[in-house]
Amino acid sequence: MRSVVVSVSALVCVAVTGASVAEPEIRLREDTYPVIADSWRAAYNQVMYRQWAAGGAAETSTEWTLDYRYRPSEGRCELYDYTLVLDIVVLLPEWENAARASASDQQRWQTLRTHLRDHEHRHIEIALEGTEEMERAIAAVRSEPDCTRLRDALETTKLRVMDRIEGRQNAYDRRTDHGQRDLSRLSD
Repeated sequence: MRSVVVSVSALVCVAVTGASVAEPEIRLREDTYPVIADSWRAAYNQVMYRQWAAGGAAETSTEWTLDYRYRPSEGRCELYDYTLVLDIVVLLPEWENAARASASDQQRWQTLRTHLRDHEHRHIEIALEGTEEMERAIAAVRSEPDCTRLRDALETTKLRVMDRIEGRQNAYDRRTDHGQRDLSRLSD
């Protein structure tokens, strides 16, 4: 499996009164999985089977990490520092022995791979848009009567935003049939 690491600049930094806030750290990695096939048809079928076997599961994964610090202050507990990290991994097929295929089959493969990459990159855009939403939501949780409530409020907020972002990811996949809506013309 080959990895490509890409730097992505953070979208936004939201100021929290009294809190030290770093820009979100966004880590994007593109990995590949091998496809070994003697023909375009066999390569295409492997990619489609993989998606079918996974129930149409996404080839882009996202993981949110929220580290925060809080302290008691004047009878309350207040957020004074936090860091948001978003790890994104995109997984794309790599036809290992494509060089043996005809020029026409290699072109069809590139068209397929470009289509899959474009689809997965829309998932990245949705996640990046979610980073902005996450920042605003966390910034709104400034203090609570005690530190247990603050910690619970931060975790609940994070999970609520992650659920909304996941809902947008799923809606996108439903609209595009997991990126396969336009692929039927390639399967000939």
